[in-house]
Amino acid sequence: MEDLDAIVHMLSDDKLGQTRECYTQPLSESYIRAFYAIDADANIELIVACNGDIVVGVQQVTFTPHITYHGGLESNDRRRSHDGRTAWPRVRESTDTICD
Repeated sequence: MEDLDAIVHMLSDDKLGQTRECYTQPLSESYIRAFYAIDADANIELIVACNGDIVVGVQQVTFTPHITYHGGLESNDRRRSHDGRTAWPRVRESTDTICD
């Protein structure tokens, strides 16, 4: 939750995000609700990339269980989809640390 403000700011600065995101202070409750819903879902990972203490990227990964592979529930029996990812333009090619 502590990085949510920086994440929304970064998303709203992205070329696509400029038309679909709304960065305000304080943050809209919709972003806060979305964060808690993602945090509560064991099938979703929100990965935050940092350069030191500065948030420079974010990626949301959703694991979807399938009937194939005997309906297995282990993570290696799930297909992974990248739902969304972005980074500040100046660091897209040089992110050096992943933090949680």
